[in-house]
Amino acid sequence: MRGRVAGVLAGLLLAGTGLGLGAGLVPGPGARAGAVDPAGAAAAGDPVLRLPETVVAGEDVAVGVVGVEPGAAVRVLAVTGLGQRVEEVVADEDGAARLVLGAAVTRQAGLMSLLVTSGDGVAEGVVDVRPGPVEDAVQTVVGARTIVADDADLAMAVAIPVDTWGNAPLDGTPVTVHRVRPDGVTEQSAVQVGGLLAWAEMFSGTVAGTGRVWTSLEQPDEVVGPATSLVEVPAPPRRFGLRLVDTVGAPVADGRSLLELRTPVLRDAFGNVQLDGTAVTITWTGAEGAGSTVTTTVGGIARVVLQAPSRPGPLVVRATSRGTRSGALRVDLGPAVDELPAVGRWRDGLLEVTVGPLRRTDVATGGGALLDDGTPVDLVVRTSDGPRVAAGQLVDGRAVLSVPVTDDGSVRVRSALVRVLGVGAAVDLTAVAR
Repeated sequence: MRGRVAGVLAGLLLAGTGLGLGAGLVPGPGARAGAVDPAGAAAAGDPVLRLPETVVAGEDVAVGVVGVEPGAAVRVLAVTGLGQRVEEVVADEDGAARLVLGAAVTRQAGLMSLLVTSGDGVAEGVVDVRPGPVEDAVQTVVGARTIVADDADLAMAVAIPVDTWGNAPLDGTPVTVHRVRPDGVTEQSAVQVGGLLAWAEMFSGTVAGTGRVWTSLEQPDEVVGPATSLVEVPAPPRRFGLRLVDTVGAPVADGRSLLELRTPVLRDAFGNVQLDGTAVTITWTGAEGAGSTVTTTVGGIARVVLQAPSRPGPLVVRATSRGTRSGALRVDLGPAVDELPAVGRWRDGLLEVTVGPLRRTDVATGGGALLDDGTPVDLVVRTSDGPRVAAGQLVDGRAVLSVPVTDDGSVRVRSALVRVLGVGAAVDLTAVAR
């Protein structure tokens, strides 16, 4: 008896985990699923187990046992994916026993296996517990949440519908995935539950913006889940240019003027404007070397303000955004001054050079105004004893610089050169000539 029950119990445990029938569990004497043949079971001297073939998860399962000794103890073992449950009842005077297994045992979908023992008799059976209807709103998960509107990118919408007890619907259950694209076009994808979930591919379009995705199930009471967002962002911009915002007069290399550069509205190949905050890297090379900075778009336009170099020459500027590089913009910066008067003389035993007054080159840029205070001035004096240097700054358009060269004739002054904002000029040394 013990060996027989142990063998049957092993098979029931497999069935309770969903493997019994698929693994070829062979019903023993008295084993039934649903309606049974009392005569056949009675001939073997075993109890007869009466069970429903299928129930909905959470429903009561009425377990009937006949063919046992009146007043005998009947032990019922129920095995499900949740574990085991043992109930004991006493047969009535007709040799029958009945009990009800509630939601605590039947709430999980799958095969529920039962083993009944009474005296030396054994009976076994299986009930197919089916998922109930989906009652709660189905949450749809979209990943990636952001895709590129290039007619090629892809996201996936996944839904896991469950019944009251958390059981997924049977494979093949129809599910509809709804989508509203950024341009307002509505789409529906008919899919089926498979392996506990339902999913649909969401290919991008060519219009950037925010769309919505949700899931519904057709059943006696339709279930519609909440919508989630799917954002389609512009693809990288197509090739673009840079322009210099109009200046008053021609730009000059004064080391102080500001040069404002702008891009056009950056759009991708489908006309979508780049999102605000899109990074644009600005690089440049000029007479003072190379440099770079990063700006961002507002309304699809990137703007950057550069300070003019202090040496004349071409300034070549480019912009790059999301892998797209602009054409080169060349800004020719002329000298800030046309005339650079400088006169040398002896004063207190030193060579003193007076520079200025210095005025801006283009009258249109400031009406011939004096160069800004603080503009650096460099002086190099070549002597028989080697070069001597001095540096200063303009004040009211002028600068006075002195170098340690005495007028006693021990050192001869050969030449002097003054330089301001990249423009050089010889110093008039008539007054110091010997």
